[in-house]
Amino acid sequence: MFGLAKADGHVAEQELNVIKNIANLLEIPNADFESVKNMFYRNVNSDYSVLGIDSSATEEAIKKAYRQMAIRYHPDKVAAMGEEYQKGAKEKFQKIQEAYENIKKSRGIN
Repeated sequence: MFGLAKADGHVAEQELNVIKNIANLLEIPNADFESVKNMFYRNVNSDYSVLGIDSSATEEAIKKAYRQMAIRYHPDKVAAMGEEYQKGAKEKFQKIQEAYENIKKSRGIN
């Protein structure tokens, strides 16, 4: 849904509210919603949100969150799912890796 909303180059607040309402109706956990939202709707803390953590998280918590998210969305884990789910998981996995690299770079983590 975010991909469609961003088709014109940005996600308007009204579009964001509609997507949030749909996510609530589908009972999608808020943490999952925020993580996916931040793949498309960037803000200062987007990289942390993609990993489902706060910007004040410790280095250990960042690494743990990254590992958990990477396992959850790894292409090998979703190979048995439908093609659309696999495509979405691949995009999410790439965003997780990108967010983790951005956080590591900004914090000087090796």
